[in-house]
Amino acid sequence: MDDERTLMLAGVAHDLRTPLTNIGLAIELLRIEKNSALIDSVRRNIKDMDVLIAQFLDFARAGTLETANGVDLNQLVRECAEGHAAWGRPLKLSLQTLPQTQLRPQSIRRAIDNLVVNALRHGAEDVLIETRHLNGMVRVSVMDRGPGIPASEVEMVKVPFARGHNSTQVRGTGLGLAIVEGIVRAHGGKFVLAARDGGGLEAQIHLPLPDDVARLID
Repeated sequence: MDDERTLMLAGVAHDLRTPLTNIGLAIELLRIEKNSALIDSVRRNIKDMDVLIAQFLDFARAGTLETANGVDLNQLVRECAEGHAAWGRPLKLSLQTLPQTQLRPQSIRRAIDNLVVNALRHGAEDVLIETRHLNGMVRVSVMDRGPGIPASEVEMVKVPFARGHNSTQVRGTGLGLAIVEGIVRAHGGKFVLAARDGGGLEAQIHLPLPDDVARLID
């Protein structure tokens, strides 16, 4: 925990330094003359900082402050898909009927959304979300047709601030998958990254069911 805290603080200092520097330069120039382009730049940098801070907080909390409740996992997936569809990013869904599951809903919704954002960022727009239950678990899979992640990097990209070689040209903090890992681990589950059949990446969230529920459906 101490190592992760130190790493997170170092990441905060590193990732916030650039937008703060840009804002400082823009303010100095704005003192001289009004410039709408600079004003827009300041606004973008402030927005970037807000996103960064939100991601750092998500990573630090990993959903541990939220109470678990009986949740319809498919409904969380639908809400996520509706949110992206509203912004012109439709997703394909393949949802199996699932029992209610004891989850921290906001945290799991955040984890699913992080995987969808990652899939859209690296895998264009052909993104499929699938839900299944098997072996005493419920599973959410977010699948894309992007370049995927080499097997040698699968565990590394779950580490805070680590980024695979396919991500070097894409903006981001390197925290998205680490947040998913933390949330899933807090639920006693497993986060798996695997090659998708036919090409691309399949990101799977495995969450345990109570024993009595698992016996009824498996």
